[in-house]
Order: sequence, then C-alpha cells, then structure tokens
Amino acid sequence: QWRRAAARAQPGLASPRRPVKPLRQRQPARPIVGVRSALVMLLGSLMCIDATKMMRAPRAVATPTLRAIAPAAPRTARDPAATATIATITALATVAVVSLTRAPRKPPAVKGGVSATQRLTGAPTALAAPVPRYFDVASDGSKFDLRPDNPSELAGLVAAAETLIDEGVNDNTSKGEHSAWYKYYMPFCKRMKTAPWREFEYRRRPLHEASFLGAFALYTWRQMKPRRATDKAPRVESLRSVIAHIRRKHSRRGHELAPNTTIAHLLRGMARKRIREYGITLPVRAEPFTASENVAMKRVPPTTKVAGTARTARFWAGWRLVDTYGDQAGPRKAEIVGEEDVCYMRSDVQLVISGVAVADPTPQHLRNMVSKRDYVTVKVNVSKADFDGSTFGPSLVTLLYNRDNPMSFACAFVDYELAYPCSGTERLTRRLFTTDGSAPWTGALIDSTLRAVMQATLTAEQSKGKTFHSKRVWVACALGNLRSSDAEIQAFVRWSSADSLRLYRRIGHSYQAKRRDLMATADVSLHNATARPEIGGGDGAFAFGGEQGDVATALDDD
Repeated sequence: QWRRAAARAQPGLASPRRPVKPLRQRQPARPIVGVRSALVMLLGSLMCIDATKMMRAPRAVATPTLRAIAPAAPRTARDPAATATIATITALATVAVVSLTRAPRKPPAVKGGVSATQRLTGAPTALAAPVPRYFDVASDGSKFDLRPDNPSELAGLVAAAETLIDEGVNDNTSKGEHSAWYKYYMPFCKRMKTAPWREFEYRRRPLHEASFLGAFALYTWRQMKPRRATDKAPRVESLRSVIAHIRRKHSRRGHELAPNTTIAHLLRGMARKRIREYGITLPVRAEPFTASENVAMKRVPPTTKVAGTARTARFWAGWRLVDTYGDQAGPRKAEIVGEEDVCYMRSDVQLVISGVAVADPTPQHLRNMVSKRDYVTVKVNVSKADFDGSTFGPSLVTLLYNRDNPMSFACAFVDYELAYPCSGTERLTRRLFTTDGSAPWTGALIDSTLRAVMQATLTAEQSKGKTFHSKRVWVACALGNLRSSDAEIQAFVRWSSADSLRLYRRIGHSYQAKRRDLMATADVSLHNATARPEIGGGDGAFAFGGEQGDVATALDDD
C-alpha cells in the first residue's frame, strides 16, 4: 500500500480520484511467473495427460493364465474436453504453487536517491516509503482518520519525520539502546511469549505491567555480568540504565512503560542484597588533575610514541591545542571530536587585541598580541547538555593570552597559527582540532595520546583514575578552590543543571580539614521557636501535657 501511495506521485501511474484503501501492514509482492515457471507449467500439463491415459486404461490381469484367458478390453476413445479441463486445472495449480513457494523479488534499486529537501520537508517522491515505525496512520473508520487527496504526501511526511527522530538520537545512546533491546529485552519477551511494545497497556492494567517490568528487571540482573573485574556482582545502577534505554525507545515511539516507581522497592531490595553479600561498592569517578600535573604534561618529549607510532611535530602542536583547551575550558571529549558538519573551525577562535576583535588575523596581528592584556574568544560548540546551542551557544569562552602560563590556550593557538597559517574563507572550512591539519581527532586517539603523555610525564600513582574527563573535573574543582560561586562554575563548565556540581566539584582536603578545625571557635547561640519560654514559666512543650509533656521531661532529664 505504501509503494502504491508513493507511486501515485508520478503522473500517469494512477488516477488521483481512485479511492485509497486503508493503510495496512505492507505485504511482500507476489512475483509474476517467468520463463522457469512456464516450463514447470508445461511439464505439469504433460504429466497430467499421461496420468489421464493411465486412469482410462484397463487394469492389468494378475496372472499370465488369466491374461491369456481374459479377452482384451476395447480401448475407449479419449474425451478431448476432459483432457483439456484436467490440463488447465493442472496448469493453474502449478502457477499457484510456483507463485506461493518462490521467494519474493527484491525491489529494484533506486538511482539518484532522495534530495535533502525531500528528506527534510517530506516532499512527494516516487521512492517506496518504509513501513512507519513511530507513527500509526492506519484507518479504523474514525472521523479522525487521515484521508489526504495525495497519499504520497502523507507517506513522505511520515518518512521524513521518522528520519528526523532518528537524527536526534546520540550515537552512544543508540548503541546502548540496541544492546539493551537485543541482549536483554527481546530474549525476555520471547521467553514470556509477549509483545515487546507495551503500547498503552500500563493504563489498562497497571499492576500487570508493573509485574512485567519487575520480572524483566530481575531477569536482566541475573543475566548481567559485572562491569569491572573488581566487582563481584552487577550493579543496580547498570540495571537502571538498561531499563532507561528500554523506556526511551518506548517513549520515542509514543508508548508507555511502567515507571520505576512501580518497582522502587524491588530495586532497593536488590541494592541491599548486594551490599549484604558483597559489601559496599562505591561508584568510580574520574579523578581531577592537579595544576602541577597539567604543567608537567606540557613537557612531553616529541619522540613519544602513541599507540606504538612516532608522531610528527604538527601532531604534537595539535595535541597542545586539545590539551590546553581542556585545561582552561573543560570541554567534553565529544566536543573536541565533533562531527562531519558540526565541529570547531579555525574561524571559531578570534583574537581580541587592545579590545578590538580580529576575525581574520594576519601574522602581524599574531605577533602584536600582548601577554596578560589581550585574549581570545572561542565560540562554543554544541554538546550533550546543549544539543542545539540554544543554552550556551550565545556565550563565548574567553581565554587570556599569558606567556607565563603553560596551560594558556591562547598562546598555543597563536603559535599554531604562526606555524600553520590559515586565512580568508579557508578558515570557515578548516577544522581547529586536527592531527595533521585535516584529519580530525577521534575519541580513541585522544585516549591513547593522553595515556602515552601521562606515561612519559607522570608517575603511575599520579596517572591512576585519570582520563580526559579529568580535565573537566579539574576545571570545576579549581574554580571552587578560587571561591567561585555555584552559578559561575556551572556557567564556566557549561552544565545544564546544578546536579553536576554535587558530583564533580570537590573541596580540597587541606581546606576542608582547616574549616572543620575552626568549628571549635564557632559561636552557636540559637534556639528554635518551640524552645522559647512560655508565659507563666515552665517548658513550652510541657504546658500541653500528655505525651508531649512526657517527651519534654525525658529531654530535660537527658
């Protein structure tokens, strides 16, 4: 039905006034009988004629004696009409068998594809539209059915909308959903012999769906393996992540899955059982770098090999940009890597010399930069917390040009521009973070380079628990140590909520110890409203009598 609807977009294929049947699930088209099938039909007809002869022939005599005694039966004339009828029936049966047993043909390959305008706007196209996965446009006789004059327009809109929905899913999220769905969820549904898409069953039978989710959670927890070798049992948080992936897929399709509140006590019991049997396992989080460690990593020898390969001078110049930008801006690794059409460009960085912004700097501009006076501004790239740039996009990252600071990104950028100049409109298309001027960094290469740098410049104890995310934690902790407010830290590190502050902003041990020691000199002279004396004397709580009076007496005795 979808192929017919899409084909009506071509003139002359179908009349626009022809009534359209309700859209149903697409069935594979039965092929037209070809040459091979015609030969099978002919062979079947010949076999039918031979069978007719045998049926009309007299039975053979059992013994030679009887054959000699019995007179020969006269041959009856063949009925041409009967023979033709049997042959026709056999031919039709052969066609039916061949058509039903033969595998359906694949649709012809489409040349040229669909234009970007058709994909985004859903313009009518002659291509076969896929079966909708997120939308249901089937007709059920209701007045709210969709009955467009041009069904291909609806088919194109639905296909374009589903494509855009898939575009909004992050790559890592898509991988996690695929793993959770096919590794745990689908096997469980097959074992239970139930439909995987729960649709709106939770509204109809909430207790049933809560039982379904609870059984799935327990089944998944038993099937899961510990994430780390040091873990003796899988963590409940990993189970929550699997359920979140399944719920996200249902939500994207417009379906409902029972909320976690329906199995909150089950998850709490799993956590308690795990603690009693294996003890408390604290979450592993990235350790922040220190200022001395960040400075030490800038002295990496140029002969250091990354993943067993010696690197060029331009590679290490590009790594210096990545390293210093991580020290001062705290970006996510995905922001550095970027995508093919969404990434940092050379034009995203501008010089500000004596308060004047320079978009296309010349070598003379670069040499005129004054340390501790001038700075650079960097346009923020989109991120997981700001997928469309509407939150932090208008704000610029400002970094001071300071030759006395080895972690200065502005200095690394000026040196890079002088060594590898880029001017004019070329800055709009040239990536900022590259390994050789054109090849972008990958997440794996950033991790392997950081490990090689830490191995060459830091001790094993200093490198323990450190990843590229540690630079983001370092920025939050360093700003906290400088008495920056929560709002300032959140803005500098570009966190969408203050919840990340509680996870990554950590108070220094020395400062914490001194503050706790100073509590001995604190003056705490206050009391609650209920502790004020009552008119006529006596305890305010005791004046009420009864149990409250007994409580007040017990407190006084204590």
